[in-house]
Amino acid sequence: MRRLYYEKKKKLMKSICLAVTMSLAVSLYPAELHAETSNQGEETAIEASGFDENAHGEVIQTGLCGPNAYDAEYKLYEDGTLYIYGNRREIVECEIKNFSNLYIEDGVTKIGNGAIFSDCLNLENVTIANSVKSIGSQAFSRCNNLKEIEIPYGVEYIGNMAFYECENLATVNIADTVTEIDFYAFGYCKNLKNVKLSNNISKLGGDLFFDCTSLENVELPPGIKIIESFMFCGCENLKNINLPNNVSEISQGAFEGCMKLTNISIPKTVEKILTNAFRGCITLTISCESGSYAHQYARENDIPVDIIHTHKYESTITKKPTCTEAGFRTYTCSCGDEYTEEISATGHEPIIDPAIAPTATETGKTEGSHCVICGKVLKAQEIIPATGKPEEPDIEVKNIFNGCKGSPLKLSVLYKENDNFTFECKDNCKIEIIFTGYSSIQSIGLSSNLKNYELTFNTSGEHILSVYKNGKLMENEKIIVAENHSWDSGKIAENQTCVKNGKKTYTCSNCRHTYTKAIPATGHKPSKWKISKKATIFKFGKEITTCTICSKILNQRTIKKLKSSVKLSKNKLTLKKGKTYKLKIKKQTKGDKISSWTSSKKKNVTVNKKTGKIKALKKGKAKITLKMKSGCKASCTVTVK
Repeated sequence: MRRLYYEKKKKLMKSICLAVTMSLAVSLYPAELHAETSNQGEETAIEASGFDENAHGEVIQTGLCGPNAYDAEYKLYEDGTLYIYGNRREIVECEIKNFSNLYIEDGVTKIGNGAIFSDCLNLENVTIANSVKSIGSQAFSRCNNLKEIEIPYGVEYIGNMAFYECENLATVNIADTVTEIDFYAFGYCKNLKNVKLSNNISKLGGDLFFDCTSLENVELPPGIKIIESFMFCGCENLKNINLPNNVSEISQGAFEGCMKLTNISIPKTVEKILTNAFRGCITLTISCESGSYAHQYARENDIPVDIIHTHKYESTITKKPTCTEAGFRTYTCSCGDEYTEEISATGHEPIIDPAIAPTATETGKTEGSHCVICGKVLKAQEIIPATGKPEEPDIEVKNIFNGCKGSPLKLSVLYKENDNFTFECKDNCKIEIIFTGYSSIQSIGLSSNLKNYELTFNTSGEHILSVYKNGKLMENEKIIVAENHSWDSGKIAENQTCVKNGKKTYTCSNCRHTYTKAIPATGHKPSKWKISKKATIFKFGKEITTCTICSKILNQRTIKKLKSSVKLSKNKLTLKKGKTYKLKIKKQTKGDKISSWTSSKKKNVTVNKKTGKIKALKKGKAKITLKMKSGCKASCTVTVK
């Protein structure tokens, strides 16, 4: 029966071929000329791409591949080679049929529609230049001696039935420039075993490999979204096939009659499988994810299922990164699968090693730096020789203050009315002094008045500052001035949120000067999809993703209603006249309820619309139908004797 079906379809396709050829023959002769010409009116010469015109004997015939002067030209050689050439020209027709080798020269842009090389029964070898952009419908149909075809880089489109019924065609290689192959392009190529398709194809036509009984393996392009009708119908030797992750639909009869198809991997993106998609696939097992549409389809159609494992990885740091060496994080699945990714080296965190001024007898050091994490010296301190000058006698120092070069140091002194204060740096250091105002302090019920100053030192090192009151030395202060700030690791002043920046304050350990740095907002971190409302047979469900930090709902989508079904305890029943029987539900979807029981012929059989109890009244047949609230139905045919 299956073979009879294929033969009828084949006769129908031959009729279609003839009709398409005749209609195209009328439309392929434009009235205007667009030939590229030189200033002298002669066609621009093209450089040959490798064809040796002296290797094929004498030229026995020449002509045009079309009715117009701007169509491609041809030369037929005595060894049976047909050479077609012409810069920016197209092949519209071919009057030559008896040749064995076809060479299409660089410069030809198109093999037109209309069975141009069809029924060339002696054609064995075809060479197509990269300049050809498309191969028209029926172009090489029924070329029965053609065994291999190489579709070159540059071709973008292959028309319908282009290689239809090439019975000995065994190997097809298609370059990655091809984006579309139309219907029946390789239909009835019974010896076709190996096909390498372009990775950039986004559309494959229906019946593409119809009745290719020798086809064993095909790797489908990743951009395919629909497996069109009867695409692999009758491919008896096709054993395994994986559908790309973009596929959403498997159309009618797509794999019908693939009797040796043992496994097909169907991604979770497939949401529709039409009638007879796997009819006659008697050894088939469907590989799919649990709970997917393909899983449900396989169960409903009694097709064996192989559940695909979905990896869920947990991460562990297997090697911590250092300042200079990368670390590693390993991801492990419960199934034993694992992979490793690199963690970038942290880089050094520098801290300043302050300069030390030399004395008369001791050397000093220049400023340097080292890494606070690993201790590596980043900038070595250099030795400064001792000055050799005699030391001045020790000066009595009352207080010691720390500061930083260029950063104001606050100093307050007690005063009485009319007191005047001046300051002097013993080593003539560069210092700026600014009076900032008055203040007071309370102590055991007494109040003291203060004069406030800001002192800015512009040279680092140790300085002795003399404080004079009304022209008389009051006290000496030692001021230790660092060359640069020494910032701590910072304290959080304000935590960041998903949408708002935080703040972190850094304090210098020398002068207590501070600065604040923004902490970027984390941004929402979406959770995995989770069900907020379960779907039923009557209502849609809902899935949401929320922020794992602030719990805000970020996205939501609808879950399809559950598919309902019902099955009666009997689908056929014979009763004698006057007898009664109560039909029962054998299987139904949870949550569904009975809507009504009806009889197609109440004269023969009546049924209680609520209980399902039937009564035989008159000889004949009636169809008792159960309708559920969800709309699904089941029926039982009752015969009254």
